[in-house]
Amino acid sequence: MARIVNISNFKRSFDGGVCRVSADVDGAEVWFESSDVALNTFPEAFATAFLIPALSQGAALRSSSPLSPRWQRNCAMLMGIVREWWGYQPQSPQSGGEWRQTPSTPRRTALCFSGGVDSFYSLFHGYTTVDALVMVHGYDIQLCDDIRGAGAIKSLRAVASDLSLHSIVIRTNLRLHPLFRAVAWSRTHGGGLAAIGHLLRDQYSQLVISSSQPYCSSVGLGSHWRIDELWSNEHLHVSHVGAWALRNEKLREIAHHYLVRKHLRVCWKNLEPEGNCGRCEKCLRTMLILETCHELKKYDVFPARDILLQNLNRLSSIEDTNLFLVYREILGHELSPELRAAVMNLLSRSEQRHRQARQFEVRLLKGLKRWLSYRVGALLRA
Repeated sequence: MARIVNISNFKRSFDGGVCRVSADVDGAEVWFESSDVALNTFPEAFATAFLIPALSQGAALRSSSPLSPRWQRNCAMLMGIVREWWGYQPQSPQSGGEWRQTPSTPRRTALCFSGGVDSFYSLFHGYTTVDALVMVHGYDIQLCDDIRGAGAIKSLRAVASDLSLHSIVIRTNLRLHPLFRAVAWSRTHGGGLAAIGHLLRDQYSQLVISSSQPYCSSVGLGSHWRIDELWSNEHLHVSHVGAWALRNEKLREIAHHYLVRKHLRVCWKNLEPEGNCGRCEKCLRTMLILETCHELKKYDVFPARDILLQNLNRLSSIEDTNLFLVYREILGHELSPELRAAVMNLLSRSEQRHRQARQFEVRLLKGLKRWLSYRVGALLRA
């Protein structure tokens, strides 16, 4: 029998203009709150957030409230995909009571908006009309990080106001939950984002999640074109947008836009109290692409352009080998001789470091095999 992760005690409250919804998941409370919109306690929101964390522990979800038939059918397909990626054994969610059809949702669209390249690209080139921008404080930005949270919220409000869209900020403790915290965010963030759509589905019938990987990528991630739409049900359609373009291409498409120049946020290392640090690999990669577009000097959201060369030379290596191709693509565009040399040197030392790491792993494996052979031989001789 699989372990059961119970979802129960659904609550909704209004206090001082703040709507909070919560549920007990595996014995610990999970809550979402907003002063911008009335959230609702649809059980699919919590089940969507916790399905992959539960599967990672070999556990099955059980909701005390009924889960929609379409959501459960979609989950069966989704579980087959994550089994292929990560080896998680499917465990069918269970629910209590009889599901009843509710009135249809207004045909409006909300876009998950972080202010990054992917979400800006979806906003301007996503081929869908967006009515609201949604940011979650507690996901990419920690719930306790008020400084970065305030900066991101300020940008969200400014972009939405300029485009005459609604802006919605939601706060949550989801990432602090013990079960959710036990799994890498890279595997759970898609379910976390799709959960927001279910909380909002009284007002919005579509939630747009921006692609972080192109169609040609075989890397299994928590947000992916193969699984994001499977979080949908009878009242909410979750869309995955932008996988037709590489991130380099996306940035070049939007680099000229005045709102992107004023509000682009790509940094995740959080080396500065607010905004883009200009020192981490992602910041430097973004600055390089903007430089190839002759746009970097127009971006006040990054440190002074003249530190790009200095910080590239200081960067020890590129950790993700999948990014080697991205840097080689950058070399195919116009760069100063000094920047071109810095990128080539960065690639060289990164490739050397990864070769050394692989050689160490091979030596370690050979040593382990010799030790196991010795121990087995000793046991047979005993």
